[in-house]
Amino acid sequence: MDHTTRVIVLEAAPLLLLAVLYLGVALALAPDLWRRGRFSWLGFGVWSLFLLVGAITGVLGGAKLNDDDFLGGITPWPVLALIVLALVPPIVFIARWPERKLLVQAGSRIRDAEEAASDRQREAESISRLSTALTQAGSGEAAAAHLFDELERVLGIDKTMLAIVDEETRKARGFASSGVDADWWRSILLDLDDDKGAIVTVVRERTPFAVFDVQSAPNINQQIAETVGARSAAFVPLLSEGRCTGVLAVASIEARLFSTAEMELMVDFANETALALGRTQSKEALQAALDRERLMAEVSHRVRSELDLDAVLQVAVEEVGKAVGV
Repeated sequence: MDHTTRVIVLEAAPLLLLAVLYLGVALALAPDLWRRGRFSWLGFGVWSLFLLVGAITGVLGGAKLNDDDFLGGITPWPVLALIVLALVPPIVFIARWPERKLLVQAGSRIRDAEEAASDRQREAESISRLSTALTQAGSGEAAAAHLFDELERVLGIDKTMLAIVDEETRKARGFASSGVDADWWRSILLDLDDDKGAIVTVVRERTPFAVFDVQSAPNINQQIAETVGARSAAFVPLLSEGRCTGVLAVASIEARLFSTAEMELMVDFANETALALGRTQSKEALQAALDRERLMAEVSHRVRSELDLDAVLQVAVEEVGKAVGV
């Protein structure tokens, strides 16, 4: 092997091959690295390293190819061994090419993971906070107020309405609200069989949904939407023991696209509230039964103590009047 051939085979060609591999990897990584919204300084460092090594070895290989005496004082065999070792990173990188995004986009992926973990933690804290507040609610109105407060605190929603559903009578009525006229909302009564609208749809399908443009949506009660002033809205069923006991409706006066995470959080809030409303309704029904028993006992006691028929009737009228607040 003459001197020129040895220089090409042992020095110039390996350097140029190394340059091609490193520059090729750098070129292939560029689209993933510079993708909008996914830039990573760690990935930039790796990309710069491949680019720099490729450029240096390319310059050295070209210089050696043009001048046999370039770096002539260096023994070629150690240089060749280093070149072979330097071939390992790009070869491994090419072999594991499907996993390249884990490296060049590691920073953005870590940030995304941290943000997602932080969001999940905030959601878990808000659910726990609402659950604790609901256990202390003594009435359905108090439970609804806790729900509205948490929605405003976590999601920034200031127009919320809660409708109570009676599937036996096929009616839904306004129960509690925040950010809209309470008396007007309590006057709302919907027939689940004859009326149209989002609340009726949610009760029938048992699934939540959101509407970006309320005015153009066909499944929205436009009269209610206009009174509320809603441009975007979301509707979530309150489910308890397989029954839809209510519907949570939230509205925004500005156009708003409710995310999947926000909808899932509202579903969790609605489930907690459904349980609380069931408890308060049971307590209220029990209290009403006890009040009726107490009234009957008082009327019976006073009737037995009276002998005159007119007095008996007067006692009955008085006690019933007290009970109904007349």
